[in-house]
Amino acid sequence: MSSVYEGGENVGLHRCALFTACCTVFLIFVGGLVTSTESGLSVPDWPTTYGWNMFTFPLSKWVGGIFYEHGHRLVASFVGFLTAILAIWTWLKEKRRWVRWLSASALAAVILQGVLGGLTVLFLLPAPISTLHACRTESVSSAPASDANSTKAKEATAAIAPLFPVARRKWPSGSRVDRGNNAKSNAAGNRKRGKQ
Repeated sequence: MSSVYEGGENVGLHRCALFTACCTVFLIFVGGLVTSTESGLSVPDWPTTYGWNMFTFPLSKWVGGIFYEHGHRLVASFVGFLTAILAIWTWLKEKRRWVRWLSASALAAVILQGVLGGLTVLFLLPAPISTLHACRTESVSSAPASDANSTKAKEATAAIAPLFPVARRKWPSGSRVDRGNNAKSNAAGNRKRGKQ
């Protein structure tokens, strides 16, 4: 029998984390398309797209490199939206404080990468921002960052990936963090039983 909660764990949160991680992998693929087609900076403004709201930009104008660059922005926006949902859901339903803070750090990293990506567009790939992108990515990923798009995607993946196994249904209760919480409750229970 399947339910929202199995064995005290939130199955929906686990599935949301998995879906977010998969979408982030897709973001890496789309970023690779931007790089391989040399479409970076095909859209010269941010957060708009040629003056249009990013989400209302007409399909008829998605030609050439604009298709790849604008598509990448939309996928990145979707990943940001999913990460926000995941963070809020985690804060509302997760009891482990360190998991809640992990979700908040993932959201902060994704927001920062989006802002850095926007600044990269606005200032036409300035060296300090591109270097910051590369340094932040190299600190969390061993794969080299060849451009701004792959850097943003790797940073987002590094921030979101740890949430997937932690949010899984059967997180080992014997982990060091969980043992500390269980030891306190066990000690309180033992004291109660000793008084009887």
